[in-house]
Amino acid sequence: MFITAFYTAKHLFGFTIGLSRSLQGSTLDVTEAYKHVNVVKEQLKDIRKNAKTAFVSSVYEKIKKMAKKAKVKVSIPRTCGRRTLTNNTYARTPVAYFRRAKFPPFLGNLLEQISTLFKELSEAASLGMLLIPANLQQLNESSQPKVCQHYLPDLPFPSSASHGLELWKCFWYVILR
Repeated sequence: MFITAFYTAKHLFGFTIGLSRSLQGSTLDVTEAYKHVNVVKEQLKDIRKNAKTAFVSSVYEKIKKMAKKAKVKVSIPRTCGRRTLTNNTYARTPVAYFRRAKFPPFLGNLLEQISTLFKELSEAASLGMLLIPANLQQLNESSQPKVCQHYLPDLPFPSSASHGLELWKCFWYVILR
């Protein structure tokens, strides 16, 4: 049913619209972008944990209202034992069917797409942006070990990585003052 797909997408994309707009802007730096992505991913994971109540309270009520306006009945699609390419999820009620057959797959695919686009390695590499002199003020005690750990294999003297980073910060602090 189109109405179900529409409201499922509308509900879940509502969580990503702010992220999409901020990523398209020019004022957000890379590290802040990854923080926003992680917030959205965590919210969607929480929705997945509580999918039953999230679907019924947020989506299904709107589906019923739209179906009533369109003068269609919300019902379970026909099932067939021989079909292997359609979703034959068993459910006694339409709400149970759509909660099982439509909402979790869409949510799972959305989470997978976000995770694919913003991999953990990319996040660690983006910490290297903090080494740019203009961004050094954002390099704090929680991000400094992550930067050192990520670039450790590339350093000539890995054991003195934290010392080198401190010298780098002092050098640019004096110049940019």
